[in-house]
Amino acid sequence: MPLDRLTVFNVIKGIIGACEDQDEHEIRAQFETNLIGAANIFQLTLPYFRERGSGAYIVFSSTAGTLGIPGLGRISPLPS
Repeated sequence: MPLDRLTVFNVIKGIIGACEDQDEHEIRAQFETNLIGAANIFQLTLPYFRERGSGAYIVFSSTAGTLGIPGLGRISPLPS
C-alpha cells in the first residue's frame, strides 16, 4: 500500500491515581484527547482516502482500556 494511503497514529492521555482524587478538568481533557482526538483524525483523513479509493489506519492504543488497571481507572471507559 502506498504511504499516502496510510494513517498511523497514537492517541492516548492517561491520568494516574485514584478516580476520586482526579480533577474534573483533567478527566475532560483526557476524554477530549483519547476519544475526540481519534474521531478528529478519522474525520480529517476519510475524505482523502475516499478520493483515492482506498486507505488504511494503524492505531496504537493501550490495553489499559480493557484490563482495568488500578490507578488508571479513568482510561478503562475509553475505547482502546
